[in-house]
Amino acid sequence: MTRIAKGIVILLFVTMGLTTAQYAKAQAPPVVVIDVSHIFKNHSRFKAAQEVLKAEVEAFDQQVKADQEKGQKLAEQLKSLNVGSPDYKAVEGQLAQLSANIQAQVALKQRDMMDREAKLYHSTYQEIETEVRTICEQNNIFLALRFSRDQMDVANRESVLNGINRAVIYQNAQKNVDITDMVLTKINSRVASGTRGAIRN
Repeated sequence: MTRIAKGIVILLFVTMGLTTAQYAKAQAPPVVVIDVSHIFKNHSRFKAAQEVLKAEVEAFDQQVKADQEKGQKLAEQLKSLNVGSPDYKAVEGQLAQLSANIQAQVALKQRDMMDREAKLYHSTYQEIETEVRTICEQNNIFLALRFSRDQMDVANRESVLNGINRAVIYQNAQKNVDITDMVLTKINSRVASGTRGAIRN
């Protein structure tokens, strides 16, 4: 819009009894972009919660390995017993029970970890979504699009496919429409201040 055209529009707004502030709000608000993946990778509380889950999985793996070693010892013991003897049947029963217990524990743990990880991702995304909404409402932004800062790696098929499917193909870097760092800073600042976040697992 040329300067003369803008002046005419402002004059029309004034004629209609609208203030300059109302005129500003009537203008098309900007569009911003945000790299959600980058925020997840650098989200302090999210990373800390992931480390807790990782440590729990590692501890469980050690427990499973210990039970598996017991199973190996029982299997070795079977080799020294006569097939069909009372001792053989007793050890065979112990081995079968131990094997069943290991499988059940692993299945339960996997389901539990998947559920907790899903809740972690969900609550973190809700926190990001809330922060983006706040920023947009405070700055009269009407649309926030997801994009990726990562460049396509031609040697990596997944990277190429992700690049092809990205929502934003072009943005003018000089316009400074990327609010990723702003969102990440606001979220991580709560960690430093001790404010509770939205993450639960």
